[in-house]
Amino acid sequence: MLFSDRPKERREELFDRDDEISELKRASNHPTTLVTGPRRIGKTSLLRVYLNEENMPSALVDVRSPTNSYRALSLFHIFLYSYTAIKNWLLREVKKLLCRVKGDSFAGFNISLSWGSRPSLHEIMNSINSLGRALIAFDKAQNLRGKLATNFISLLVHCYDYCSNVNFILTGSEVGLLYDLLGIYDAESPLYGRHLDEGQQV
Repeated sequence: MLFSDRPKERREELFDRDDEISELKRASNHPTTLVTGPRRIGKTSLLRVYLNEENMPSALVDVRSPTNSYRALSLFHIFLYSYTAIKNWLLREVKKLLCRVKGDSFAGFNISLSWGSRPSLHEIMNSINSLGRALIAFDKAQNLRGKLATNFISLLVHCYDYCSNVNFILTGSEVGLLYDLLGIYDAESPLYGRHLDEGQQV
């Protein structure tokens, strides 16, 4: 619906945002891309339209409210969800391909990994990386707080260095808070000196 105030999911529902979508497509080839702008300007709509159009596995995480502990939001569950979403996307695509090739339906195909015990966050990300190129998007990323934020940044650094197939998109309306989270200009930050594409402003 063109005039609904809900976030949009199709390009035809957006008004005059073709340039921003093209820029996001270009920028998302970088390990981490930032989408910034004032509140209610359409960052979530832009992100959702882009992910729906991009024919590749992705996971979208909504960090809606401030979180500062594992009781509120667990990075383990976030990235396990991301792994599941990306795996299921690949499973659906492989099934569609095989159905076209064979001319009929089939059952029993699965993508699975064997973890002897609860995997670490690095193991989850390495597993996502092994599945091929994927996008993980965090909407309202500036709301990550405390130890959760520290571990999130550590994981971004790990993926920057070791998971070349995994790219991140982070949106944030409170630009200063998002920059503080990432430590873009802080020489003590683990991300300092690593390229973050800041070209996408809505």
